[in-house]
Amino acid sequence: MKHYILYICLVITTCCFSACTNDHTIAKRNIKRAKINSPLEEYVNRVAKRILIVSHNPSSHYIFSVTQDNTPLIEIDPQSNSIIISHGLLTNLLDEAELAAVLSLAIAKLNHNPDPDRSTLTNLAHAGYDPQALVDLQERYLLADPIHPTTWIVGLDSSTIDAGTVTYNKEMLKKLPHGLMRGTEQYQKQIGNL
Repeated sequence: MKHYILYICLVITTCCFSACTNDHTIAKRNIKRAKINSPLEEYVNRVAKRILIVSHNPSSHYIFSVTQDNTPLIEIDPQSNSIIISHGLLTNLLDEAELAAVLSLAIAKLNHNPDPDRSTLTNLAHAGYDPQALVDLQERYLLADPIHPTTWIVGLDSSTIDAGTVTYNKEMLKKLPHGLMRGTEQYQKQIGNL
């Protein structure tokens, strides 16, 4: 079974994304899964389903689960249509809208969507989430290492995040609704015990 493991390298002290090197190896890992159907896993599934309903392929069946790994990562398995998100990643996101953005990017990868940023921004807005969340994640990444932009989430998005990408996405934001849900309080309640 082929697994793609995707790391989001984070600068913990600044809560910003750090630069990832291009020499990442994507390999199979043994990851301890969080308790099946835990409240946290149910929460991630609710957010994912909210995105799926408005996606280009809402009838697709996906499996979303949470691992107890403290490394910020997402694992995508196209053979089983599963997306596994780690505690480490959840603790480094700021709100439910950012979680929805990451899940939407993963769904776009599974659907082989050629323009994941555009579909993520649109899906976020259609699901009632503030699409600014994607741009916020990208800007934090750029602040971590503006000189050496590299792949943002290894294997999730083949393009690099640079100032031009963020500028383009900001232009797209102008065409989308403003002031939609960020879900900071709900998110913090759900991940508070991690």
